[in-house]
Amino acid sequence: MFANRLARLIHKLDKMMANLTHCRTLQMSQKVLIRNIHKGIHPFLYYGNIHR
Repeated sequence: MFANRLARLIHKLDKMMANLTHCRTLQMSQKVLIRNIHKGIHPFLYYGNIHR
């Protein structure tokens, strides 16, 4: 259940990143994403999302 929640959060962030690819706010989103990963999102979930 917890892992499922994390996966959904990552999916949401992924969609946000896709929406902001042409914006200056992309940099801000990347900072938020990195901060969330450091807060305890497991790296394997994050990398699994990138290499989907």
